[in-house]
Amino acid sequence: MGKSGFIIISLIFFAFKCHSQFQTEEYQHASLGFSVVDVATGKSVKSLNQDKSLVPASTLKLITTATALEKLGKDYRFKTEVLASAMPVKGVLKGDLIIKGGGDPTLGSRYFNSNIYSFLEDWVTAIKNKGITEIKGDIVADLSLFYPEPIPSRWIWEDIGNYYGAGVYPLSCFDNYYTLTFYPAKVGAKARVASVDPQIKGMTFNIEAVGSPLIRDSAYIYGGPFELQRVVRGSVPANKIDFPIKGSIPDPPKVLLEMLKEKLLTSGVKVSGDVVLSYNPVQAGLKITETLSPSLHEIAENVNFNSNNLFAEHLFRALQPDGDIHQITNDLKTFWEKRGIPTASCFMYDGSGLSPSDAVSAKFMTDVLVYMATTGRAGKPFMETIPQAGREGSVSYFLRDLKSAIVLAKSGSMDNTRCYAGYIKKDGKTFAFSIMVNKFTCSQKKVIQDIEAWLSQMIETL
Repeated sequence: MGKSGFIIISLIFFAFKCHSQFQTEEYQHASLGFSVVDVATGKSVKSLNQDKSLVPASTLKLITTATALEKLGKDYRFKTEVLASAMPVKGVLKGDLIIKGGGDPTLGSRYFNSNIYSFLEDWVTAIKNKGITEIKGDIVADLSLFYPEPIPSRWIWEDIGNYYGAGVYPLSCFDNYYTLTFYPAKVGAKARVASVDPQIKGMTFNIEAVGSPLIRDSAYIYGGPFELQRVVRGSVPANKIDFPIKGSIPDPPKVLLEMLKEKLLTSGVKVSGDVVLSYNPVQAGLKITETLSPSLHEIAENVNFNSNNLFAEHLFRALQPDGDIHQITNDLKTFWEKRGIPTASCFMYDGSGLSPSDAVSAKFMTDVLVYMATTGRAGKPFMETIPQAGREGSVSYFLRDLKSAIVLAKSGSMDNTRCYAGYIKKDGKTFAFSIMVNKFTCSQKKVIQDIEAWLSQMIETL
């Protein structure tokens, strides 16, 4: 038998072995797709249903971060400007103070700041250093950068009231979430709110959640953008002191301006006007200061290490700030088509993978990964944003016993969905891989174990 014949038989045997591994009762209704490609040659090493579009969950963040790094560059920084509509005269600004949103997701972010309010303090200092002691106009947020669509239409109601479903705004702050803390609740007793941080003026909570003997919480916060009434359903662990859950801030720009106004007043700067949100460009006559985000490379690393939905969505919007979701997706697909990667299997309705309508093929995923590792101008920085399995990020417990290779992987999960994608480095070679399993009926723990077993076996054959 010739070498090519042996390879074909080996591939068929492996595909059969893999397919049979996922043919237990728990996978009877599941869909499985995988692709493994030799980066150096671009040739498929192993695959099954590689052209089938499947729900990628958070592995979609690899597409978003790769595209953003390629289009904007690893050193790109978001900029937020503090402006005035006129020059101050004898300390009096007879006009508006303007905060021009630049789409920065890291203002006051807990991931990058030990003091989440430090940027506000810097702004107040800069305003006072310009000699301004009184503002006779309003404090205005210029929100003209993004198409006014904070929540992708395909996101589900259960998600958008919670921190991981926070909306995207040209002026975001504090990771766009607040922490809701509860007093200890007895089993079956209704939970009671102890505190909300940061405080949000006018926000109220209808608490339906009760104490539960379970250790972990299953409490969900319901409410959409700009809605100050929130409903909390489910359960929280009983008798826990100051138990916290996190919810999405309904209107981050307004919360930010109200905080800035309060800090100005307490620092001795008079403010006569109100806080105003403008979705049209606002003219300014004086630049007071600006705040720059960390580099896009640092933000992308946070996206892939921590599976940060909010940061991913801001990167997605930055690809075409004035476009809606469909325009951004079409632009993204055009970008990859021009680089020789077919995109017919790509259906994107956000940048984070939170939408259950998202779908891509394993082949599309590995095509992008191969491009980034070989041709992409941001290839090395991109690979640095992916955590090492068994050591870092959201995959720190995945493949911990693997010794024969180094695996860089992004995980993705949602109800009945588990996916992994990234790179395998073994014996001086690099392989791109993607595996997606949809609609299984076993536990997440079981499917993780099965994928680990499959990957370990597959790596031994490389």
